Amino acid sequence: MSYQSFEELEVWKIACQISIELYSELKDCKDYSFRDQMQRASVSIASNIAEGSERNSNKEFIRFLYIAKGSAAELKTQLYIAHKVGIISLEKRNEFSDKLLSVSKMLHSLIKSILSKPQTPNPKPNTQHPTPNTQHPTPNTQHPTPNTQHPTPNTQHPTPNTLNPTPTL
Repeated sequence: MSYQSFEELEVWKIACQISIELYSELKDCKDYSFRDQMQRASVSIASNIAEGSERNSNKEFIRFLYIAKGSAAELKTQLYIAHKVGIISLEKRNEFSDKLLSVSKMLHSLIKSILSKPQTPNPKPNTQHPTPNTQHPTPNTQHPTPNTQHPTPNTQHPTPNTLNPTPTL
């Protein structure tokens, strides 16, 4: 699986489409906090796919893909509740749930694909010309021993003479 940008990932495209369709479906919903929660969960799926793909390690990418899977499960739960309280129809709930199941499976497959390949860091373009000198200096492998002795702090503090104060004239 090779790609240049998260925008090429089919799972990202489908997640975006789910979010767009959900916004349209919930435009007349008067339960603003529930609507907001569902919209944020839907946006989170595509957003975490995108953010993870821009990280510099497969470990980080996988972590964000799992977060996206969690957001898909969260939205699926909210759709179930939305249907039960009369916000969306059974038909729409099933339509969204089927798409979310597909996204979850695609995320699982993407995670497995990434795990099956050895991690290679993102190569940086070589902008320097190679030097003709092929002799390399031997690195110094001896490290200086750090000084572990700390100076002892002076713990004696001058105390004011409070027993026999002398008045000043």
